[in-house]
Amino acid sequence: MNKTFTLSSIISCLLLGNAAIAQPICEANFEPTSNPDDRFETQELSTNAGMIKVINDRATGLQWAYCPYGQTPSADLASCEGEAQPIGTMRDKNKHQLLEDTLTQENARLGESAHLWRAPNTHELMSIFNGKCTPAIYHAFSFEINKTDEEIQAMIDTRVNWWDPKVTEAERNFADEQRMKGNAYRYLPFTTDTSAKVASDGYQTVIFSNAYSVTSTVNTWPGLLRLVRSIPVQ
Repeated sequence: MNKTFTLSSIISCLLLGNAAIAQPICEANFEPTSNPDDRFETQELSTNAGMIKVINDRATGLQWAYCPYGQTPSADLASCEGEAQPIGTMRDKNKHQLLEDTLTQENARLGESAHLWRAPNTHELMSIFNGKCTPAIYHAFSFEINKTDEEIQAMIDTRVNWWDPKVTEAERNFADEQRMKGNAYRYLPFTTDTSAKVASDGYQTVIFSNAYSVTSTVNTWPGLLRLVRSIPVQ
């Protein structure tokens, strides 16, 4: 399928080429900063962890966290700070943090009992997949990783000699963690609560790194997490 891109979008991407997430390159009839039909509305919430920013989707009735899990809003709520933390897609406490543990933690920070954060299912996550742009994102959401392409590549390239008896278990685990994070930051897989078809103990992910993405059904690598819930009725 052929796509036409605006010159301004291409220039923006070239100028921001050293950033992990550059300005999206979009089809000629879609501006990267578009909010189609005023679909997305920004809201500020007071929580046990302080003020946070959420995005209300009028088309689906869902409320999404502006920042991926692991990041915190800046003081002015205009951006996200820190590192996004991938969530383990395999139920192995020794290797990955379980999704359920993460949700318990984040709901304690939210400080509500009636309207809890959860992981989206595949259909819900695909509803904010923007196939008109690469990366396949809407401007309303933050996808910033706060790392350069060079830093991400260095994480992916982290290696240890597994056969060297002098290499400790901690060093092996660190190398694994760096590679997994690097791949998550490069390809932007976001996890769902939908069981994977192949890895029966894992979850499907949706890859946002390009507009031709499909869901991943083999989840041996962790995905990022964007919390979601229904828009609370006032």
